[in-house]
Amino acid sequence: MRNSLSALGSALLRSGARLGALVLIGASHATLARAQQTDSAGVRIINDAGPDRELNWKFRKRVVIGGKEDGPAAFFQVYPWNVAADGKGRIYALDVGNFAVSIFDTTGKFIARVGGHGGGPGEFQRPVGLTVDSSGNIAVVDAVKMSLVRFDSSYSIAPEQRLPEPGFAGPAARVAGYEVLAKGYAPTEQLELVAFNQRDTVTVAAVPPMRRNVTFDNCNIGLTGLRPFFAPVILWSSTGTGTGGIAVNATPEYRIDVYRGVSLTHSIRRNIPPVRVTKEMLHEIYMIREGMTIRFPDGPGCRIPGKEVLKKQGNARTTTPITGIKISPGGELWIERRDRRRATETVIDIFGNDGAYRGTLPATVQLPIAFITDNQVVLMSGTADGVPLLVIYAIDR
Repeated sequence: MRNSLSALGSALLRSGARLGALVLIGASHATLARAQQTDSAGVRIINDAGPDRELNWKFRKRVVIGGKEDGPAAFFQVYPWNVAADGKGRIYALDVGNFAVSIFDTTGKFIARVGGHGGGPGEFQRPVGLTVDSSGNIAVVDAVKMSLVRFDSSYSIAPEQRLPEPGFAGPAARVAGYEVLAKGYAPTEQLELVAFNQRDTVTVAAVPPMRRNVTFDNCNIGLTGLRPFFAPVILWSSTGTGTGGIAVNATPEYRIDVYRGVSLTHSIRRNIPPVRVTKEMLHEIYMIREGMTIRFPDGPGCRIPGKEVLKKQGNARTTTPITGIKISPGGELWIERRDRRRATETVIDIFGNDGAYRGTLPATVQLPIAFITDNQVVLMSGTADGVPLLVIYAIDR
């Protein structure tokens, strides 16, 4: 039976190298605003109407992993959603280009590698997402096998788990006896968040598909399933441990619905309205800035100018200010959002595990791609040649 949970009306992180050793300026306690809490059908609504207040945290670079020409740290295609950490201080990176998961300790030392290209046990055909629980059990979402390819904490091959239907892309999580995955066109365009086990399938959140069929006359080709730029998608994160927690944004508003297991417990709001989509924001999108090239198997490719891509595909007039969500092991919420003053830059709001707003980190700080502990994080950087790097930072609060 397929159920639908109410989320009170209803999973691409930035990967630029922007965070170095820094000191942030704190705000006076006199400026603190009291959050208002109400209750709606057993769900707490937490609304902070106060201004931003900067946090005086320091970030210290400790270890860089990657950048090698060969060996286990010679990453080829590692994306932010394919990096995770367990509760024992180990870091996991799914390299979709090498069809393998490499494991490191917090000193950057290589520990092990699992996976391989193929259709057999423990092999990948099209790996699209990684999750690791606190004990070090690994699951890789394989879009061709339509399975979770699993390894236990000793890196031995575990039984695969069949996905209930096609279309899942991006990371997964195991929460309260459920597997939680998102469906969509790609890990950055997730449209439905689903939790399933052998007995039940639950839709945690969903957004309208808003598909368009587009014809590009100069290339004499039609494409189906395109979405307007900045149309709503699902942004989500999970602790993936124990009964676990899930945090979801699925609306244009600044709203994060927080679940214990798959039960909605509270919803966090701030007085930050949807963001008006500007020309500068559209120009950030590669297909608009550089155009789109259609490649044909039996002939030369065809280039579609960015202006035509935008004209045919269209764009939403407003979008959510939220651009990324991460949950720390202790349940702290890190919410990346567009700066109120400059929408092409982002800042990070921090909320405690009680939902209370703690403060904001400025645009010089990048959203972590993984938490080793609450005060030790992994960020993504890259070499001048575009080779992915994983960088471990310690946080002094």
